[in-house]
Amino acid sequence: MHHSCRTGLSAAIAAVLLATAASAQNTPPASKAATPPRADETLATVNGDPIRRSEVVRMLSQLQVPVGSEKDAYDQVVDILINTHLLTQFLDKGRIPVSPQEIDEVINRESAALKERKTDLGSMLSATGMSMDALRAQIKQRLQWKKYIDQRNTDATLKKYMAENPDYFNSTQVRASHILLKVDPKAAPAEKEKVRQKLLSIKQEIESGKISFADAANKYSEDDGNVSTPNGGDLGFFQRRGQFIDSFATAAFALKKVGDVSDPVETEYGMHLIKLTARNEGKPLDFNQYRAQILDIYATDTQNAIVAAARKTAKIDIKPLPADLFPKVPVQPTTPPAGNAAGAAAKGASAPK
Repeated sequence: MHHSCRTGLSAAIAAVLLATAASAQNTPPASKAATPPRADETLATVNGDPIRRSEVVRMLSQLQVPVGSEKDAYDQVVDILINTHLLTQFLDKGRIPVSPQEIDEVINRESAALKERKTDLGSMLSATGMSMDALRAQIKQRLQWKKYIDQRNTDATLKKYMAENPDYFNSTQVRASHILLKVDPKAAPAEKEKVRQKLLSIKQEIESGKISFADAANKYSEDDGNVSTPNGGDLGFFQRRGQFIDSFATAAFALKKVGDVSDPVETEYGMHLIKLTARNEGKPLDFNQYRAQILDIYATDTQNAIVAAARKTAKIDIKPLPADLFPKVPVQPTTPPAGNAAGAAAKGASAPK
């Protein structure tokens, strides 16, 4: 069942864009759409820094994009690349030095590891469509980021972060239900306010006892899962991180008393009312035992905060999806063309499947 507030590969690609093994047999990889002479075509700019067609194609080539999802795939891949470029610009401004020798050391280690797997770096670069310069730039950013985090990797910093975000680490789970009214994130403020007022009206109906939250969810919610299988908007138990998009999870965990209903909460899917239906408190983690995991979460949050701050002032320009970025999939007729059926049968041909 799909709920319109679960995370996708958020720091990456929405799960809907990843085809299953069965559908992948019928879906051509996006990499076949590459047009070598136009590899340097600029599809977006980030503070004047170009995002090339080759970058987009390289990332798309790692996916199996279902027919009909091409624009979604393009939009999300470009969005990821924008974030990557913003992070690179931030690190470069910080003047975090990485020498060519440090990059060489990483490449040598990677090459040795590939040889053990009976392949080589050149073959891998060719298969992914990545140049050596692009690989070196990617390694440089990775080393810069490691140095940036290492500068902040102290027990005092991590313990402070842990104390400020206890629900990240104590395995607390909540159970919640929600009512979703869809609205485009780019909608005008007046349109969003109209949806917000409608949700406030629904909340008033619930709090006055005119209707239960579950019945209101079945009546009003536009969540795809609840529409197809009404269940009162129930989402089951979930943790603070990793299962639902952050703005939704933050609002759900802010509800401390079972039965409390939130004010309207905006996410990329629309606006929600959230009701807390259960809360299972966890226990704090042992810092020394789980320090590495705490550092990973801290680093992820730090990176997200850097990118979010950079986006507020960044000058970003994105071109529409190029018509030739994805291969055209020929549509086979379901029956032989008129006048050819007898000939096809005579030759022993089977009908298209």
